[in-house]
Amino acid sequence: MKLFKVPEFLSADECSIIYDRILETEDYVKSLGEDLHEGTSDNSLTGRHWINNYLFDDVIGPILLPKLKVVFVGQVWIQCWANTFRKGEGIASHCHRPSIPKDQRPFPWSCVNLFIGGDPEIGTWFEGKNQVNNPGELMVFECDTHHWVDPNPTDQIRISMAMDVHAYKSKPGPQSDQPQQYYYLK
Repeated sequence: MKLFKVPEFLSADECSIIYDRILETEDYVKSLGEDLHEGTSDNSLTGRHWINNYLFDDVIGPILLPKLKVVFVGQVWIQCWANTFRKGEGIASHCHRPSIPKDQRPFPWSCVNLFIGGDPEIGTWFEGKNQVNNPGELMVFECDTHHWVDPNPTDQIRISMAMDVHAYKSKPGPQSDQPQQYYYLK
């Protein structure tokens, strides 16, 4: 498993702004459609990954987009969602793409974990190894890497953002009727 880290991708102030914005918009995002992720608690924000892309948000987008352009050079499509895990909540082991041999994948695909706030010691597990989460740290990993977050044992809400990054000239599939599922970064 390859894991590329960008420490201090976000400042403490930027993390605070994004943390507050995600909580402020959480109920609205949940009202947009059904929770389609079975590996989290019922009615999760994570399960709305298919219907809301935070790169279109007028607070979060201007913070993340210039920084993402430095990390992901060239033309990419990005799906970006948030995860909020309250006490007792986490996410089961999963990967973001079925295991397709790399030489048969239709396009390069990376995954991103961006820790925003909460107890950093909970960490994120990648292929059985726990990585402590530092606020503002960006982690980029291969799409077929199994990863998860143990249930949050604290009263502080754990917030992270996840992204699927597709280096592809046309919108990645499966095609969605959600026009803002993917953001085209060029």
